[in-house]
Amino acid sequence: MGALAMLAAALLLPAVTGADCLVRSVAARPVLRPAPKAAQAGASRWFRGWLGEAAVLRQEDYLEDGRIRVSYLAVDLGGAERLLGRAKTVGSGGDLPRDPPGLRPGKVLIKDHKPQSAAPKIVFRVEADPAKTRSLEEALARWWKEGAGRQTTFPVVPATLRIDMAPAAGPPVALWREATTLTAWLGETGYNFEPPRLRFAVLSPSGATLCVELMRAEQGRYVQIPMPRNGAVK
Repeated sequence: MGALAMLAAALLLPAVTGADCLVRSVAARPVLRPAPKAAQAGASRWFRGWLGEAAVLRQEDYLEDGRIRVSYLAVDLGGAERLLGRAKTVGSGGDLPRDPPGLRPGKVLIKDHKPQSAAPKIVFRVEADPAKTRSLEEALARWWKEGAGRQTTFPVVPATLRIDMAPAAGPPVALWREATTLTAWLGETGYNFEPPRLRFAVLSPSGATLCVELMRAEQGRYVQIPMPRNGAVK
């Protein structure tokens, strides 16, 4: 290339400064992103004790990478949950955290669906139209016999869940009511139906609050209930 051609090429090229080199170097670096969080494979929670009139639950979230995230929740009468301290995640074989200090056990009335104490006696009932419930059960039986594996719809039955206290003398005392519906639910092997059940009930040390766990569609749900004084619910 002649001298004139080299000079012309140099004049056409943009000037490159040190700042340009720095910017281009930074832009060329790969962007570092945080590692994706492990998906949750399952969870469980259970009662651990009382802090005053708040029931304390221990929750374990099972992550797909084998780790367990443990947290403690205090549940008040309104159903609001507040986290006690910070959740802790431990790897396989790691030491799980201990329960918070100051928990009191209370009085267990029902455990694994079986009464543990004669007083106070807690009675759980599901009120629903027998004919509509039977229609739901028959529809489910037909699905298992004729259409297992086929998507379908099932009757929805209005119902009321009730928890009463049955004193040694006198009529039952209503503690809790909830309107709901009953229908079939999809499990691991197919559609199923089972009415809600009362698995666990524990009274606070003061006797003012009842904590119950209701099982429905293989899932547990905790409910806080004020206990009556002088025959009336607070």
